Amino acid sequence: MCEALIDALTFWCAGYRNVTASYGVEGFTTDHLVLFKQCGVQRVLIAYDRDEAGDRAAEKLAKQLMTEGLDCYRILFPKGLDANEYALKVGPAAKSLGVAIRSAQWLGKGAASDTAITTLGPAPCVETKPVEVPPVAVPMLPTAAALNLPLAAKEDIRPQLPMTPPLPAAVIPPVPPPAPQVTTRPLGSNPVCEQVICFADRRYRVRGLDKNLAYEVLKVNVLVSRVSRDADDAGLGEAVHVDTLDLYQARHRATFAQGAAAELGLAQEVIKADLGKLLLALEGAGEVDRSGADAGGRPGRADGGGRTRSRARPVETPRSDRADRR
Repeated sequence: MCEALIDALTFWCAGYRNVTASYGVEGFTTDHLVLFKQCGVQRVLIAYDRDEAGDRAAEKLAKQLMTEGLDCYRILFPKGLDANEYALKVGPAAKSLGVAIRSAQWLGKGAASDTAITTLGPAPCVETKPVEVPPVAVPMLPTAAALNLPLAAKEDIRPQLPMTPPLPAAVIPPVPPPAPQVTTRPLGSNPVCEQVICFADRRYRVRGLDKNLAYEVLKVNVLVSRVSRDADDAGLGEAVHVDTLDLYQARHRATFAQGAAAELGLAQEVIKADLGKLLLALEGAGEVDRSGADAGGRPGRADGGGRTRSRARPVETPRSDRADRR
């Protein structure tokens, strides 16, 4: 429970999604409480600003929530800071806010508020008499010296209060983006196809994928362009870069990324990331047909019926036949 919306958004952006905000230090309303009960909330961490007004409002809110049966904790930021300022000064935000959550101060366990309260009449007057209680001998606990304990165990032997378990502060992982869609379309009347895939405003057109018949080669012609709002029907933007490269070669990808980044006005890291996703998308598209390659990785020849056959090997003459001919 944060004091302002910007503080709640700070927790949200850092991965802590079970967060909401009140309307200022006096902005906790009945709607908040109804929402807590509908969602089955059992514990509330008050993350108000660490100033005088925030401390007073947090104490007041904790009393109200505990009467409703909710456990309350107080997240203690450094003096004078709120959640947003703390996340900006102590980074990374996901780690620093997680430490603040796990270090929250326990304020108390709430009592059930739906207990029926009945009004009784005045209690009858009952005469009381003093009762003499005989003295009871209280046995003395043995000391550490009397028990002949080692030096490490001769500390104060007192019952230890149960420790409050630390609060979990796990960041909710973001939803993974959907896999890019690869669009395959034929080039004219030829059986050769090209693949089109888009990442944000960047459009990649790939040709020559069907020519790769070996598993260790992925040589293609790649055209990348930035799609603008006023692009024509072909989908080309104002900036274009095209080159032929082997996507399995790191040096080829680095050269392509350098040239495309300069043409499109983007950082090289963006193009490198696109090429990695493009490589995986093309591998998963299932467009590479290597069934027509022979054992050496060379493409076969097509016969008159359009079928693919492997290269014919020369027939070796046996040594006995050579001797007879001589």
